[in-house]
This record gives sequence, structure tokens and C-alpha cells, in this order.
Amino acid sequence: MSALALAGVAASLGGRPVLGGLDLELRRGELLGLLGPNGAGKTTLLRVATGVVAVTRGEVRVAGRPLASYPRRALAREIAVVPQETSVPFPFTVAEIALMGRAPHLGLLGFERAADRRAAERALERLGIAALADRSVQEVSGGERQLAVVARALAQEAPVLLLDEPTAHLDLARRVALLELARELVAAGRSVLVVSHDLSLAARFCDRVALLAEGRVAAVGEPGDVLTPERLRVVFGVESQVLAGPGGPVVVPTASAKGAPEATGGP
Repeated sequence: MSALALAGVAASLGGRPVLGGLDLELRRGELLGLLGPNGAGKTTLLRVATGVVAVTRGEVRVAGRPLASYPRRALAREIAVVPQETSVPFPFTVAEIALMGRAPHLGLLGFERAADRRAAERALERLGIAALADRSVQEVSGGERQLAVVARALAQEAPVLLLDEPTAHLDLARRVALLELARELVAAGRSVLVVSHDLSLAARFCDRVALLAEGRVAAVGEPGDVLTPERLRVVFGVESQVLAGPGGPVVVPTASAKGAPEATGGP
């Protein structure tokens, strides 16, 4: 059974088609990379997968059940999301942000239990930011704020984790550490989908990658099979070399290709 499956999914934003008849499966116990140029529809796909954007055609299934059959709290116990951008207008502490991930598990009165606080603390420790627990998220760096949001998703303890460019604000060491953590989660049985613009890093850590172009899956499979110079030329509009690295293929762009794809403007 798939952890998450999209079958023939089409979606529009503002009346403009963004996803068109897309099929994609996130397997149980898998780290799947979602790659593609700006405007390909990657963020929209994640919003469709969590019901934020409605489909105009097709079906989304979570753990074998139609997405529409899940009440919001029940869905939040199945899927945790780290969005591309997170605004925190109030001076919550890093610990409070992590504890917010426990909301789907709280009782009617909404009081946190000791187990909820421990889950939040474990998430901070796994991300190496426990020392920031009492700091306001408005007083830490952008990368540390991003890790606090990741901690919120970890504390949610959902079997499926969707990460939308989670390494965008992180330095190289923390990028690697975060993807190593994703691999640990997968080894423990969870399923992780990560959107990334770093093709080589995704190839190093992901079991499979899906290449999205103009709202459709151009290719999906093992990184070495998907990331070829010919396909990167068509999808990204770049000439590149794909070298054999110690953990997977390494993509080295060399020049813009003639006839590069135009941005569609979709998320």
C-alpha cells in the first residue's frame, strides 16, 4: 500500500491549470525527491496532497484511503508538512513552535501532556537546536527558524512527512544533517517526500526522484536513471555533465541550452 498516491490529478490556481493529469506514488518507507524548475508545480502538488488546493480531476489517497475521507485533525496525524515559507508574526519560543506539532494529538481541552512536551524536546534534540529552546524565533537566524519549523513537523509524529525545500536557508553542514535525519526516519518506517533544487544532494540521499515539468511527471525512478544530460536539457534548459559520485550522480551544469523552457508562473 502506498503512503501517498496521486492518480490522474489535475489542479488549477486562479483558473490557470498548474497540474495536468499527474500520477505519483510515495511508497512506505521511502525517501522520494521531487525535482523540477521554478513554476513546474512542485509546491502545488504538496498543497493538493494535503487538501489545501482542491483537485479538478483525479484522486489523492493517503494510506489507501481517499484524502476527502479524512477530517482535518485525522489528516494531520497522518501527514506533517514543512512549507517553503513560514511566517511567525508573534515571538513564540523555539520550544513553543516545536510543541505546536502536537496539536493534532491533544484532547478537547487542548492541554499538552508530559508526553507531548517530550516529543517536542526530542525533535529539537534531533535537529541540534535544543539550546535554542527558550529563544524567540524572531531572534534566531533564518536557518535556525527553519529548523524550528522542521522540529514542529517531527513532533507531529506523522507517518508521512512532506518537506518543501527544507534546506533552502541552511548551510551545507545542516543541509546534509537534515537529509541524514530524513534517511533515519525512512529507516524507522516513515515516508518522506522532499522538494529540492539541489539535484546532486537529492540524488545522494533519495531512494527515487521524480522530475516535474509543466505540471506533469517527466520521469520517476532511481536518481541515476532519471538525471541524465538529455532530460536535464529538456526540463531545466541547461547543458550539464552527470558524473558518478561516491553516493550517487553529481550534476554539473555547464551552460544554458538553446530553447530553454519558459517559466509558467506556477508554484
